[in-house]
Amino acid sequence: MKGGISLTQGEATTSDSMITYANGAVYTFKITTGNYIPSGGSMIIKMPTGISIEEDPFSKFQASESNLVPSSVYDSSSVTIKALAKIPAGDYVISIGGIRNSRSFEPSEVFEAISFDASGNVVGDGSIDNIQMTEAGKFTVMTITPSNQTNGAINDYLVKYTTSIPDADGDLFYLSFPKTIRTPKEPVCEKGDCV
Repeated sequence: MKGGISLTQGEATTSDSMITYANGAVYTFKITTGNYIPSGGSMIIKMPTGISIEEDPFSKFQASESNLVPSSVYDSSSVTIKALAKIPAGDYVISIGGIRNSRSFEPSEVFEAISFDASGNVVGDGSIDNIQMTEAGKFTVMTITPSNQTNGAINDYLVKYTTSIPDADGDLFYLSFPKTIRTPKEPVCEKGDCV
């Protein structure tokens, strides 16, 4: 891949937190460059839709090449890393922090990396398939209040919860009751209290 960048599949992108919608995660990228990055050049790493940079990504910055340093340029969807000296073609590991994970278990879209020379001309670009969360976010508060405390009574249950993940249009909420409680009716949501 002459002149390109490859974020090789497999172990190329990892996160120290695989919890959906967790904030402050540190992502580590294993990057192979097919061309050198000239002195004064840079590399941009772009996040896929659904994964965002919420805090200073350079507070946890690490690079296997000492001449790859933070540029202080970032926004919610990308970071820029500077080359203080010529960076030869080869394999590099870069870690950045402050990332908000995807809110679902669906595989993310691709990450992208683009390298530039000191004049802003593209030296190489490439991508990796995705990253996929493996652990659900938690309900920080959840209460279930019956309307009647009498055993065997027909009851209404009021369920209130606070989640660490925002509810979006089309999301589903599943509540499992113990086998001893029968649920003959469909749940009713008060307007403004559910999606």
